[in-house]
Amino acid sequence: MADALNFITTVVTLGGNTATALVGRNINRQYLAIQNTGTGAVTVTFQASPVIGAGLSLDPASGAGGQGGSWEWSASVPTQPIYAISSAGTTVVVIEG
Repeated sequence: MADALNFITTVVTLGGNTATALVGRNINRQYLAIQNTGTGAVTVTFQASPVIGAGLSLDPASGAGGQGGSWEWSASVPTQPIYAISSAGTTVVVIEG
């Protein structure tokens, strides 16, 4: 399935304590991966007003640009918007197809 998709990669910089939309609603989404490549922990949620620690928590990378926590959906992929928040700020890579 994923081989036939067109993938879009987006790098999102999160400011400290600032709710940020990672992806908008997409009823055609068939794949989604989110990875924390920054040095601050991040909470990912389906709520437009995310609360730190009240969602999917992704650990930080050991160094900027490294491999932190990640989440991948390839079956039962959510189509609604997804938001994130980080107390210290961080960088997140989103791959959508």
